[in-house]
Amino acid sequence: MHVDQNVVDSLPALGEAIRAFNPVPGPAGESVATWLAERALREPQEATVRVRLRHGKVTGVYALCAAQVALGNEDRAQLGGVHYRTQPAILLAQFARAADSQGIGGEMLEHASHTARLALHYIGATVLVVDPFDENTDSYWREHWGLRPSEQPVPGKSSQKRLWIAIPR
Repeated sequence: MHVDQNVVDSLPALGEAIRAFNPVPGPAGESVATWLAERALREPQEATVRVRLRHGKVTGVYALCAAQVALGNEDRAQLGGVHYRTQPAILLAQFARAADSQGIGGEMLEHASHTARLALHYIGATVLVVDPFDENTDSYWREHWGLRPSEQPVPGKSSQKRLWIAIPR
């Protein structure tokens, strides 16, 4: 479900569910929960926010926004030979599931990927990118979903690379 401040204002129980979101324990999930409760719905929104609900409870959340990423020659060749090193991208800016909602990561990523495909009707983009929160989330994205490192560091984390995967057409 797409969420913004207008939706929350019209559905007070949704605001309560957002504030009660209990992510998988750890710094990455806790960061998403704080962002969701305190900053995600502020205007102007820097990313579109989607929540997964079950029985009135937020079981997952993700956010998408426009971005760019630097890709090497081999990576650009895999995208069909795109010309420019810096490619337009859609950033999966936030991503977390509730601690008691195992097994929904793939469903959420597929939904985010589908939403990114829909955006291609309005903006140009070649890839979906992720800025890993830390080394653990970097490994998760690479091992579970096949994301690859780009040439571009994660903003503020020069030792980590922005990860990418082609947006399926």
